[in-house]
Amino acid sequence: MSLGNVLGTASISTISLQIVNRCFDVRLIGSKPAPKQQATEFGSAFAAIEANRWLPLGLLAAGTLAAVVTPHAPLAAIAAMSGVMLRPRRAVAVAMLIWLIDQATGFGLRGYPLEQLSLTWAVVMGAGTVAVAFLASQGPDFRRRSWSGHALWSLLALTGGFLLYQGTIALVYPVIVDGHAMGADVITSLLRQQLVWGGGLALGHGLWLRLNITQTASIRPAKSPGEPGL
Repeated sequence: MSLGNVLGTASISTISLQIVNRCFDVRLIGSKPAPKQQATEFGSAFAAIEANRWLPLGLLAAGTLAAVVTPHAPLAAIAAMSGVMLRPRRAVAVAMLIWLIDQATGFGLRGYPLEQLSLTWAVVMGAGTVAVAFLASQGPDFRRRSWSGHALWSLLALTGGFLLYQGTIALVYPVIVDGHAMGADVITSLLRQQLVWGGGLALGHGLWLRLNITQTASIRPAKSPGEPGL
């Protein structure tokens, strides 16, 4: 795969969130909220979804689907987006559960041998997954205040999470000789997979955010004629 294709794929999460914002941001002329109000709306929606029990369940469902349909589940992408969307404790818990589901799928459905080598790789992957989720959850406050901040941190978490995850594997790989190839083609293919799954999760989260903001705006009391802005 060419560098251009990789860079194009790397922008999926940012483009997805910005498209969601533009497509649904339909307002009457003169009624567009001030930046401070927009930040408040976004922050309130983010907090409401973050506390919703369906968000971790949705991430677990996505992780289960990925573990079933792909031979190598995009653990780094799901862990990174869990960190972006959830508080640290929840993000780490979701990442650990998805890693366990992936291991159960590998050893149970795909018949991976229960031997020391396989278990060693499982532990390494688990450590990388948890580290990505935890670090992604430590993001700056701007990810909770605006679409652009959220999109930027999502992209940084996805790419940085992949580098951290693969870096963990690279540190152990020279010690474990198991016949697996780790060439540029393999790494590029894994990167594309991680970004596609991460971009899909970012798009779904962005749609949910926009829906929450729209619903909140629709039930907000109308301004009286004496208030500014009319």
